[in-house]
Amino acid sequence: MGCAMNRIVAFSMLQPGMVLAEAASIDGQVLLAAGTTLTSAHIAMLGKRGVRSLAVRQQPATATLPARVILELDKQLRAKFVRADLQHPVVKEVYRLALTRRVHQTMRKGAADAR
Repeated sequence: MGCAMNRIVAFSMLQPGMVLAEAASIDGQVLLAAGTTLTSAHIAMLGKRGVRSLAVRQQPATATLPARVILELDKQLRAKFVRADLQHPVVKEVYRLALTRRVHQTMRKGAADAR
């Protein structure tokens, strides 16, 4: 079993389904316990309380998409980078991050559709 990784996420990037790695608290008052799976109602309440960021569990890399889906996402993204030099190290990293984000968004959407 792998070790769980956590990351700090800005409030504006929180999404339902994310799992808190640490308790959400303000001024010592615990609002949500560690391990809570966020819902839209949780996010709204945290926003009203002024929460700016939270520690969430990193999604395990066990879920995968079919290669054809990843290739289609790559094709769609390359159209947006048509004038960029993908061999330049910075551009290459930006592209990699953008593709990773697209893959994760597609995986989350698929998981939400399955519920």
